[in-house]
Amino acid sequence: MGLRRRRIKALAFGVVALAYACLISYASSMTDTPELVSPLFFGSDKLAHFVEFWVMGALLFLTFAFADLRPWDSVIAVTLGAAYGIVDEYHQSFVPGRTADPIDAAVNVLGVLVAVALLMYVQRRLYPAQSPASAWGPP
Repeated sequence: MGLRRRRIKALAFGVVALAYACLISYASSMTDTPELVSPLFFGSDKLAHFVEFWVMGALLFLTFAFADLRPWDSVIAVTLGAAYGIVDEYHQSFVPGRTADPIDAAVNVLGVLVAVALLMYVQRRLYPAQSPASAWGPP
């Protein structure tokens, strides 16, 4: 895959990650979100947080992997995703009827970490002979 195509994919994943972050922020601003989301995740607030930030971690990793930022792609994805998960939880403390839960923040970070670790594993299994300078996929 050529450099130009990887950069276009990086931009596309980046736009989707930004839109997803906006969606998370919007949902965190709503007072009735837990009641709406809870049935989707078998009533588990923690599972909802984990899945929500697993997706964020995956989008961030793919953004930076396609942007040719190896070996920093995973570090940047985890740092941004974890920071956003913590800030999002803090933001909820200002929403009437919502509270900031440190355990939810930890689950957010765990979701990001698991997504990035899984995608790093898949990347290394699919492309084991690549040089560290190349990004997701063959050159």
